[in-house]
Amino acid sequence: MFAAEEQPLLTGLPAAAYEISRWAYGRRVGRNGHVVWEKNYYSVPFANIGTKVDLRITDRVI
Repeated sequence: MFAAEEQPLLTGLPAAAYEISRWAYGRRVGRNGHVVWEKNYYSVPFANIGTKVDLRITDRVI
């Protein structure tokens, strides 16, 4: 039953592995062009100075 009806509908795994992430909402970008996360400063584009941004934090990137 599986081979006849369901197996043809299966697709392959995605190319990028799934990453668990956390979100920090409403962080304000300072005048120096940085946003703070866990006592570290991260640069953001010049156009975002003074705005609020949302951070997506994974094991590899912010």
